[in-house]
Amino acid sequence: MMPEHNLFVPLELAGAFTGLTITRASFGFMAIEKALLQAGLVRLRAVLVTVFATVCGLIPLGLQGGAQWRPLTAVHIFGLGSVKK
Repeated sequence: MMPEHNLFVPLELAGAFTGLTITRASFGFMAIEKALLQAGLVRLRAVLVTVFATVCGLIPLGLQGGAQWRPLTAVHIFGLGSVKK
């Protein structure tokens, strides 16, 4: 008797092909360099938005958070804002 998890991949492929057929969409293969560049830009945008939101949220705490919070927020703000090569 086959375990249930061995059926996941064939069922997923069948669902993917069925969905592509019904919607008449293509696989849309592209060159690996173009795919990596596009994926990298999408991921970079998400990272930058997260960093920006975190820094903006920490600024009020750093300015008015008290003696214990100021050093902690300063480390986070400048650490997230630093450029590493």
